[in-house]
Amino acid sequence: MKRIIVVIGQHEVQKKQYLSNLEGYTIYINPENDKHPKLQREFIQNIISQGNSLEEKIAISTNSPYVLTTLNVLLYAGRLRTRMSKTEFIEIMNGINNYISPDDIEVINLDTNKSLIEDGEILAEEIDTVSDEIDEQYTALYDIEMDLQEV
Repeated sequence: MKRIIVVIGQHEVQKKQYLSNLEGYTIYINPENDKHPKLQREFIQNIISQGNSLEEKIAISTNSPYVLTTLNVLLYAGRLRTRMSKTEFIEIMNGINNYISPDDIEVINLDTNKSLIEDGEILAEEIDTVSDEIDEQYTALYDIEMDLQEV
């Protein structure tokens, strides 16, 4: 089992059930709740850094594109980390031991029961599917407005 497990999905009960079956993990359920996006990023960076330092197993339930994007940044840092010494990496990262090795994480969409990790990162198209839908609705309304102005 991976050191970091992230589950996403529409059904909170299903996510909580999945997490409750994990033994030896520190579990964070919807850590994005009541947090500004900047605080979401900082919170995730901190728990990953702490987990790296303590070799702690972490499980996260989230639907936040900010949390998922932060995890992707840490995965990218993890890929770069393998190409340099730990000392060089920590120096470049301003003393922060903040990265995720792609071998250490699994991200699962419980609605589809599929892994969202491909080529060492979370699939970008799975991070924020709702913003595209909202943008399409907004664009459709704008187009209606433009049509009304022509009349």
